[in-house]
Amino acid sequence: FFFQAEDGIRDYKVTGVQTCALPISSVSFAGTGSPSSVGLPRISTTGIPYAGNSSFALTSGNMPAFGLGFLTLGLGSLQPTGTQVPGAPTTLNLYVSPIANTSVLLADGSGNASLPLPLPSGTALLGLPLAAQTIVLDSAMPDPLPLGASVGMQVLLGQW
Repeated sequence: FFFQAEDGIRDYKVTGVQTCALPISSVSFAGTGSPSSVGLPRISTTGIPYAGNSSFALTSGNMPAFGLGFLTLGLGSLQPTGTQVPGAPTTLNLYVSPIANTSVLLADGSGNASLPLPLPSGTALLGLPLAAQTIVLDSAMPDPLPLGASVGMQVLLGQW
């Protein structure tokens, strides 16, 4: 905002501009995915994660057709090294920790699924980091816990 003030001693007027840095929306990826029998699961977004984007969604792809999966969400940053899951393939690492929410995904015939996540207006959530990862259940895999996973995705809620 703009302001104007007197210094109180001399008859000077000081004029200036104060700026306020608002977080910029961003989406980034980290870690290594773990393939299922149909390849490496994908995670992405529909839209830009800005305050007031009512059509924002998290999307998953390259899942088995009509398959079951999970979308894990955490408040905070992705874990840099990931955590292995006993019984799952040795290549599978979870990068969301702690997990705040897990949603069930049902893939369509093309192996895609979406989770609508409308973002509220206002400034209260600006700068909030969300971590997300898609986990795929795949009965065609030989492991005791037949899971594939996407890379980790970091979403920063920002201003448009």
